Amino acid sequence: MGFECACGVRHIQILLLVICGIVEFCMLHSTRISIYLLDWDTVSNYTLFDDPYRQAVRHYTDQQKMILMNSWVIFSFVGALISGYLTLFVNLKYLLLGIMASITALTYVIPMTVVNTSYDTFLALLLFTGLIHGMRDPAMMAILARWTPRTELGRSVSIVYSSPTLANVVVILLFSFLNESPSSWTSIFYLTGNSGTLWCVSWYAFGSPNPNKCFYVSAKEKAMLEKTIFVCGSNKKTNISWPTLFKSSSFYGVLISRFLTTWIFELVFFTIFFQGYMFTRGVKYSLAVFGTVIFINAAIPAVQFAVGTIGDKVIAHKKYPPRYVRKTFNSISIWGQCVCFILLSYTTSVGTTIAVFIIGNHLACMSFQGSLCSFFDVERKMTGLIFGLVNFYSLIPLAFINNFNFPIFKSQDPLFFASLWKDKYEAIWLSGAFACFIGNFFYIILATDEGNPMLPIEE
Repeated sequence: MGFECACGVRHIQILLLVICGIVEFCMLHSTRISIYLLDWDTVSNYTLFDDPYRQAVRHYTDQQKMILMNSWVIFSFVGALISGYLTLFVNLKYLLLGIMASITALTYVIPMTVVNTSYDTFLALLLFTGLIHGMRDPAMMAILARWTPRTELGRSVSIVYSSPTLANVVVILLFSFLNESPSSWTSIFYLTGNSGTLWCVSWYAFGSPNPNKCFYVSAKEKAMLEKTIFVCGSNKKTNISWPTLFKSSSFYGVLISRFLTTWIFELVFFTIFFQGYMFTRGVKYSLAVFGTVIFINAAIPAVQFAVGTIGDKVIAHKKYPPRYVRKTFNSISIWGQCVCFILLSYTTSVGTTIAVFIIGNHLACMSFQGSLCSFFDVERKMTGLIFGLVNFYSLIPLAFINNFNFPIFKSQDPLFFASLWKDKYEAIWLSGAFACFIGNFFYIILATDEGNPMLPIEE
């Protein structure tokens, strides 16, 4: 059966979800990077200095800019809980469509909001955008659960959830172009907003919540999916056994692991945090250095697809239980990051520090093949709910710790920044290393084969 329907409609759904991740993160990063890059002097494009958006933002204080850049993660945990619950009762196609349409509309109105309203209104808009952003992942997980056989989970989950690394590259390239183009600075919001509109149209035309509601899936592929996925049915009301859920040791293994490790993964994933650390080490902002880091990280989707393929092949051979395969990949990822964070605390060479940071980012995404796939070891209608519930708890620390993601603005006093933050980065690296070690330890011990509903289902 491994060669049946080798390429089919399910892969079109995966492709649409990958593009969804890229487009959505491009829209989110547009605001962050536009605020940061507005401090650059651009002598080759004088139209930027007359742009109303730029003129409004440049008068914000550094503290206000930092709050704006980090505001999109504050209420993400609330959105995760709301979306996880809605996956049980709402058509998943229209749930994801509504999420993306909302973020697209908010992206379009950002320039007008900045120019015509107050700072507080702009902040409220970004906070609401972050809440909507938090709703995306549970909806996508629920769709993946209804379209992806167990033997393709590693590849599918890895490629879908490593797409933000490609978004980083796209946004950087767009801003590099705008630095030299006669277009206004706010063009980035309309370019990414148009991309969101195109995706919404494509998803409305070709997206589907499950094979039973897809008009162009073949009978052969539909039969294969119904045979290999525990639930492919429509979203009918599901009775939730909360006592069973909260008595599951496997559930707590995944919950504790992600609660302890999500904050450091999200904090380190964006190079603004790493740039601040290197700044305190005496390395000033260099487009060559940090551009290289961003573009090397762009290889993460390819690396993770290869890792996912290996995991899928091992599971397909049925020689080892899927739970053991997940624990192996998760241990390589989480404990590998633990070692990298310890090295970052003590390394003195700039080249070694950059190399360790890049390796850590690549290792981090291997958890997609690890604990992230555990959310599919359930009755598949529950995947979105459980993921939303876990994300609700795991994103709460990030809402507070993300304030350490302090960007280096040109208007800042370098000596003051270094004196204020130099000793704090080592504490963050060591705290992240400890969290990763303990988090994976709990996952290994608690994620057993007993205890529904996190019990692997034979497919």
